[in-house]
Amino acid sequence: NYRFTPTTAGKYNVFINMSMETTGGVSTLNNVFVRLHKNGSTIHQSYIDNSNNNGFAALGVVTAIVDMNGSSDYLEAFVRPTASSGNVTVLGVTYTMFGAFKLIGV
Repeated sequence: NYRFTPTTAGKYNVFINMSMETTGGVSTLNNVFVRLHKNGSTIHQSYIDNSNNNGFAALGVVTAIVDMNGSSDYLEAFVRPTASSGNVTVLGVTYTMFGAFKLIGV
């Protein structure tokens, strides 16, 4: 379970950075979808169309302010890259991150 479930109700600034690359240095990464789910449903997403470029690497970013109830609400991050050939690898913790912090006084 890689869910973020805050224990305090309020508004949270949530950010996702997902970096990915094609294996072997092949430039075939076509597009990237990054989605933020709240309680199992998509609430924010980003899409990078890299099809004209067929890039080697891409960064998908989602930033949102989300209301959380502090008891049962949870957040999850998902990424779906597509490549015309080869495999796509999500880069490690150096280049990929998820975070959230509670906004005070909002």
